[in-house]
Amino acid sequence: MGLALEFPLYMVMSHYHLGPKDLSEVSSEGFDMMFKWSMAHKQLEAQEMADADKEGKTQVGSTKMGKPMPFSEGW
Repeated sequence: MGLALEFPLYMVMSHYHLGPKDLSEVSSEGFDMMFKWSMAHKQLEAQEMADADKEGKTQVGSTKMGKPMPFSEGW
């Protein structure tokens, strides 16, 4: 089986937590829809990560210079 065929199988199996036996019971139309939804989900995750990076939401609070570490008050 070539890589071109393995990628859609991997995406569907990992997204829906299915095994090979489960996939054998899915119609080709159903598999196509499942693959499209799993790819759309991955694209949405990637866009959300890019937006978070752009907005600086991924910065660790303790790395802000001149400010106390989070939850350090009262220690």
